[in-house]
Amino acid sequence: MESVKEDRPITIKDDKGNLNCCIADVVSLFITVTDKLRLEIRAMDEIQPHLWELMETMHCMSHLSPDFEGHQSVDGQRP
Repeated sequence: MESVKEDRPITIKDDKGNLNCCIADVVSLFITVTDKLRLEIRAMDEIQPHLWELMETMHCMSHLSPDFEGHQSVDGQRP
C-alpha cells in the first residue's frame, strides 16, 4: 500500500534498510563490467546482463539524486 500511496509501481525495489548492501552490489557490478571491458570482452550477451543489473541497482538507491552523473554514465547518456 505504501508504494501505491507514493505513486510508485509495486515492482520497484528500494534500499530502505539495505543501503550498505546496495552500495556493495553497485561496486561489485561496476568492477565486473570494468574487468570484462579490460579483458576486451565485447560480446553484448556477456556484458549486457551485468550492465543492466548495475543500472537497476543504481536506480533503486533512494540516496542518489535522479540527476546523479553516475546514472548518465551507466545509462550511456552524455551530460
